[in-house]
Amino acid sequence: MEDPARTTPRQVPHESPSLGGVALWIVLTAQLVVVLDFSIVNVALPDLIAGLRVSESSADWVVTAYALTFGGLLIVGGRACDLFGRRRMLLVGLTAFAVASLGGGFSPSLEVLVAARAIQGMAAALVAPAALSMLTTSFREGPDRNRVLGYYGVMASVGFVAGLVVGGALVDTVGWRAVLFVNVPLCAVMALLGGRMLPADVVDRHEQAQLDLFGGALVTAGMAGLVLAPTIGSNAGWTSLDLAACILASGGLILAFLSRQRRSPSPLLPLSLFRHRAVVVGDLLSGLIGAWNAGEVLVLSLYCQQVLGYSPLVAGLVAVPQGVGGVLRGVVGRRLLERMGLRRFLLASCMLTGASLFLLFRFPATTHYPVLGLVLIGIGIGTTSLLYGATVAGSMGITNDEQGVAGALLNATRQIGAALGVAALASLVAGNTGVGSDAGALASDLRMALAFASGLAGLGALLSLVLPDRRVGERSSLKADPGSRRRARHGVTTRGTSSLPRPPRPARGRGLPRSLPGS
Repeated sequence: MEDPARTTPRQVPHESPSLGGVALWIVLTAQLVVVLDFSIVNVALPDLIAGLRVSESSADWVVTAYALTFGGLLIVGGRACDLFGRRRMLLVGLTAFAVASLGGGFSPSLEVLVAARAIQGMAAALVAPAALSMLTTSFREGPDRNRVLGYYGVMASVGFVAGLVVGGALVDTVGWRAVLFVNVPLCAVMALLGGRMLPADVVDRHEQAQLDLFGGALVTAGMAGLVLAPTIGSNAGWTSLDLAACILASGGLILAFLSRQRRSPSPLLPLSLFRHRAVVVGDLLSGLIGAWNAGEVLVLSLYCQQVLGYSPLVAGLVAVPQGVGGVLRGVVGRRLLERMGLRRFLLASCMLTGASLFLLFRFPATTHYPVLGLVLIGIGIGTTSLLYGATVAGSMGITNDEQGVAGALLNATRQIGAALGVAALASLVAGNTGVGSDAGALASDLRMALAFASGLAGLGALLSLVLPDRRVGERSSLKADPGSRRRARHGVTTRGTSSLPRPPRPARGRGLPRSLPGS
């Protein structure tokens, strides 16, 4: 039998001090920056087009460049967090994001701005998985982790609403460049505070030389192709050869990547993650959330501006109740999850979202507040509750040395879903969005798009039923994964993080916590 006193650091149970105070808020604010930047730039696009004197189709690359590098590099960024240290990658990402935002704000041309946005996406691909995995590895699986993941979801809701409202105000008063400059002091302060307040990384130096760069190139190109495909479909047509070539190339690259991971002794994406049913369900739900949420935001903006006649700023304010719903979910979400259990919590969230989207679909062209606001609160509560539950599921049963790539998967599926959802819903209203379009016809098309989004929420409800009961899933998790049994025998636990080792003690199969909320 192996002497516990001679085990390597990766074979000893680890416990990390929970993030608290300023350190916790630094990590949560990092998530806010990623979400804020996505929505705030979308609001500035019309002013940007006029300021740089470019076409609308050219300006789309300001959004596409960010989405391509962010979505394409998430898997690489997540694995880099696991191997090189989450604190280190978070600080690097925040610094790069600030520099890229500064360069974008001073951009003299569209080409320079697109390059800056691409660098912002690269930085976000480090920040997003680093922030999420720092939370999941600093708090034990169960009530403690669920609590901070609830905060994480609230910050995403706040960032979404703040991007729309603050972006509209900045564009109206200062100009489009202000939406990029606003990131600079925010990221700089967080990077400086993070260097002083965040706990230091403890990583296995031997692992640092094993980042699969060729595999990273394959998955980055494949994921970028998936994100780019909807843009090609919108511009070249959904039956075009360009779209078919993009999809085939992307699929081939991803298949080549998976084949390489199967044979690699140090995979970039450990395929053993997909043995956990909760992880698979969480990732698929995350993709569906991205599809209907991004599409619904687009449809709502078109509805408010072209049917109801609201200004861009007022159209941004219209979305505030949706963010308020997300904050309300943060108040009661953890307690509901603990009382209902994960499967019933996800199912109820899908049903609430689907019903709210259906009510939005029923709106005639004359519908205004307060009815619209009440329905948007329901969408906000349902969508953010589902995102919260999917994040909990996507990190369940995963060892700490793989939490970075698990967080990257959650973000990557949501990015791909958002790209596909926007393209699908936009294609339903493409013929009636121009100047002089008939408002009644546009309203009808928008309602059809929202009916499609409601159907996606119904699909999420069916997917939630696949999730095993919390008691059954928790007690059988060691049996389901042979790797978990081996880790348990060697004393490796998924509780806590790999930051600070405790004194070694004999392993007694305590790999997973005995109970979870709702069990």
